[in-house]
Amino acid sequence: MQLELDPPYGVGPIKIGMSMDEAETALRELGGDLSGRTRGFAHFGADLSIHVVSDKDGLVEAIEVHRSEDDFADTVLCLGIDVFGTPAVDVTRLLGELTPVRVETEGASLVAPELLVALWQPFVPGHGNNNGVVGEGLYFRTALVAGPGYYDKSGQHRAIHAG
Repeated sequence: MQLELDPPYGVGPIKIGMSMDEAETALRELGGDLSGRTRGFAHFGADLSIHVVSDKDGLVEAIEVHRSEDDFADTVLCLGIDVFGTPAVDVTRLLGELTPVRVETEGASLVAPELLVALWQPFVPGHGNNNGVVGEGLYFRTALVAGPGYYDKSGQHRAIHAG
């Protein structure tokens, strides 16, 4: 599958501001398995998932795409950059050439505030105990696209995986 992050409008057919019912229909049309208990959460095969976050009115305010392994069968693009298939240091450089970016948490997070996009990786090479784990720290694993005002609320990055 190929998905396009389209900040600040959405991810593929899932759009910021649509209802959760519409978002879940879009997830199903993409081939997602929504059999879990969490509303707006879909698995795509073993390694890719999408989590749609709603606001108090039940409208989509953020969309998180997560890849759990270094499986390059799925492509997630942002401004033409494969954010999960390109090494994180290169994504940081390439995205930084197109828009201002902020590197946070010792390189584990990248925020492009003008785009309302955040990227995350669980490990950073040379930090912590990730020796011997192939691919760990080399690639971003999570991407979040949010609507305007999302980061103005308390609890910034609240939808980004914590580990």
